[in-house]
Amino acid sequence: MPDGRRYRLDVRATRSRTEPKLRGANEREEDAVRIVRSVLTPELLPPEWHNHPHPMGGYCYVASEALYYLLGGTAAGLTVKRAPCEGGEHWWLEGRGDKLIDATADQFQDDFAYDEGVASMFLTSEPSPRAVKIILRVGAAGLTL
Repeated sequence: MPDGRRYRLDVRATRSRTEPKLRGANEREEDAVRIVRSVLTPELLPPEWHNHPHPMGGYCYVASEALYYLLGGTAAGLTVKRAPCEGGEHWWLEGRGDKLIDATADQFQDDFAYDEGVASMFLTSEPSPRAVKIILRVGAAGLTL
């Protein structure tokens, strides 16, 4: 990060912040985020995130990856973004105009500095096995995209 700041993860966020960060998202995108959040389970987490104090901690990569594919990816005008945070990197999506889709933003005590994010790609060229599990669960939950 240019200014050397790190963002603190909020241990108390389970009580104080329980919402994703959605700016400019349409109803379909909001529904997708809600359903993706509802199907996240511990086996989708990398081992180093299993004891995270916030229920959304560690899911940013896989949630963003699944949402990217569910919502249409590049064809839908979505860009993958990432920036350093305490414990690693934080991942989210941005879109045309001022659109921001961060399914796990509530893991942070303070507002995240999205303007410090860089455009990125996911680590695999196709949905990862973890993202596929989420995509299948979302389909089973009845989200039609």
